[in-house]
Amino acid sequence: MVGGLGLQNTLARNLPYSTHEPERRALVRTGLLYGGLSCVAIPVGLYFAGPAIGAATGSSAVTLGVQVIGLAWGFYEGATLLTAIFQGFEVVWPYALFVYILGPILFVGLIVGAYVDPALGISYTFALWSYAAAYGIAFGLALVYTWRGLPKHLPPGPRAVGRTAPTLLFALPLLGVAVFSYLNGYADTIVLGAVHFSEVGTYVASLTLVRLLPIGVTALSFIMLPVTARLVRTGDRSSAETTFATATKWTTVFSLPLFLVFVFLPGPSLLLVYGPSYSSITVPLMIAGTGGFLSTIVGPAAAVQIALARTRLLLVNASISVAADVILAVILVPPYGMDGSAIAWGVAATIYPVLAVAELARLDHIHPFRRTYVLPLIATAVPAALLLTALRFVYVPGWSLIPIGLLLALFYLLMIVATRSVDEGDSLLLGIVERFLGLRLGFVRRIGAWGLHRERTPPAHANP
Repeated sequence: MVGGLGLQNTLARNLPYSTHEPERRALVRTGLLYGGLSCVAIPVGLYFAGPAIGAATGSSAVTLGVQVIGLAWGFYEGATLLTAIFQGFEVVWPYALFVYILGPILFVGLIVGAYVDPALGISYTFALWSYAAAYGIAFGLALVYTWRGLPKHLPPGPRAVGRTAPTLLFALPLLGVAVFSYLNGYADTIVLGAVHFSEVGTYVASLTLVRLLPIGVTALSFIMLPVTARLVRTGDRSSAETTFATATKWTTVFSLPLFLVFVFLPGPSLLLVYGPSYSSITVPLMIAGTGGFLSTIVGPAAAVQIALARTRLLLVNASISVAADVILAVILVPPYGMDGSAIAWGVAATIYPVLAVAELARLDHIHPFRRTYVLPLIATAVPAALLLTALRFVYVPGWSLIPIGLLLALFYLLMIVATRSVDEGDSLLLGIVERFLGLRLGFVRRIGAWGLHRERTPPAHANP
C-alpha cells in the first residue's frame, strides 16, 4: 500500500484532465520515475527485512515468504503503474489483462502443472516462486506493451517543467487513502485475533465471500475515473452524473444477487464454498454481507471524487472509516467475538463510500439515486428477500445457489424493464457496447424501448 504512493490514481485522473501534451508527458515521467523507484525499493527493503521478521516469528519459511512475495509485489505494482497510464487515456483492458487476469492465470497454471506432474510436486517454496514468476511474466508483457503502445497515445516531445511537485502533492492524500483502506479491511480481524484467536479462521471465511460484493464497483471505477475527469474538464457535469447513475444501476446486477444469497441463505453459501464444517456459523456472513452491499449501492463514488480532485475529503473519509472499525472492534469483539468483528467491518465498509456520495450530492449535486435506479432495486430486493427467507425452512443444496443467483440477476433486469426504468444513460451505455462489439444489438434495443422511462412534460398552458 505504501509502495504505490497513490500514483496510479493520480495518473488515471490527471492524464484525461490535462489538455496539453507537454504536461501529460511530465505526468507520465514523474509517475514512472518515482513509482519505478518505489517498485524497486520496497522489494529490496523486504528482502533485507525478511530474516529479522522470520527470526521474530521463529520461522525460516516466513523469511522466504516475505522476500519472495515482496518481489512479486514489485512486479504487480509495476504492472499496475504502467497500465494506469493507459487507463488515463480511457484504455482499460491492459489494466484488466496484465494486473488482474494474466498473473492469476499463470499462477494457477503453474500450480496445476505441478499437481499433474508428480515429479515436480507442490511445495511451499514452489508455490512462492510460482507466484513471483507469474507476476514477473505479467509485468514483462506490460512493459513490452507500454514500450510499443504508449507513443500511439502520447508521442515523444518536450515536457512541461515544474510539474513534479504538484503531481506528488496530488498523490499524497491518495497514498493515505490506500493505507487507511488496507487497515480498514483488517483492523477488526487483528483485534479478533488478539481476543478470540480460535475464531479468526471461521470469520475470515465469511469475510472472503463478502469481499466479492464490491468487485463490480471496483472494476467500474477503472473506467469511471478517467471518463468523469474528461467530462468535468469539458464542463459536462450532467453527463458525468448520468454516467455515474447508469454505471451504479448496472453494477447492481452483480452485487444484488450475491447479497440476497449470502444474507438470506448463508448456510448453503458457506456449505457450497467451504463445506459442512463452516456452514453452521452464519451470523458473521449475514452482518458483513449487509454492510458490504450497502457499500456498493452508492456506486463508484470514491472514483468520482478523485476525478473531481477532492482527494483530501477522501482521506478524511478513510480516516473516519478506519477509526470506526478500530473503535467498534475494541468495544464489540471482546463480548461478541466474530459477530462483533463483523459489525465493526460492516459499519466501517459502509461509512467510506456513503460519506463520499453524500459529499458529492452536497458539493457537486451528483448522486446515483434516480428513480430509474431505486425503483427496480426495491422491486427486486423485497420480493426476492421474502422468497429466499421462505426457502430457509426447506433444504437448499449448495449447488442450487448458482442458478438461484442467475435467476435473481435476470429478475432484476426484468424489473428494470417492467418498472420503465430504462433511461438515456442506458442507451448511451448500449451504444458503447455496440461499438466495442462491432454489432447492432437490435433485440436489446427493442426490449429497452418497452421499458423506456419518459419524463412527464407539463401541459401547454402551464406557467413555465
